[in-house]
Amino acid sequence: LSASTTVLTSAQCDMTTDQELKQLVDRFGENTAASVVHASRDAIDEIEARCNGFGDCDFVRVPSYDYTEAAKQPEWMQQQYHACRKLGLQVSLTDVIPLPFRAPHGLRTEHQARFHSQRYLQHLAMQIHGEGSFVFENTRAKPPEEGEPCKVEFHGGVVRARNVFAATHSAF
Repeated sequence: LSASTTVLTSAQCDMTTDQELKQLVDRFGENTAASVVHASRDAIDEIEARCNGFGDCDFVRVPSYDYTEAAKQPEWMQQQYHACRKLGLQVSLTDVIPLPFRAPHGLRTEHQARFHSQRYLQHLAMQIHGEGSFVFENTRAKPPEEGEPCKVEFHGGVVRARNVFAATHSAF
């Protein structure tokens, strides 16, 4: 794998979502929000198990932080704290945040993770068994077109396949 976004990522795994959990609960209900958190937990556990098997992915459990530089604790932080607790996350309000600047209010969520994404992906790519399966790196593709077969166009060609798995953090 070459130096690209995958190499530059922190490979931080977090059970909380980009959307505040309170908003997720309000919009979809507590059961659905809990399912999202549990799926994230299961995914992190799966990555941990694979990393342990690979042996060199530097997987480590770490806390994650949401923080503010505001003098007064914002309402969203209290709401996120209560939503996290309700959904079974181990969370605490804190004023000790490991940053090079002052952030007087924070939300610390335990049992998140970090790992070496490039090593991890190299191991996963080696598990692609052939038999018509391929890994394409450094390839800017257009969105897959559904159909039988599925079609993915890229500069210089087209791939037609029964199944396509796109692993990217950037939308097409």
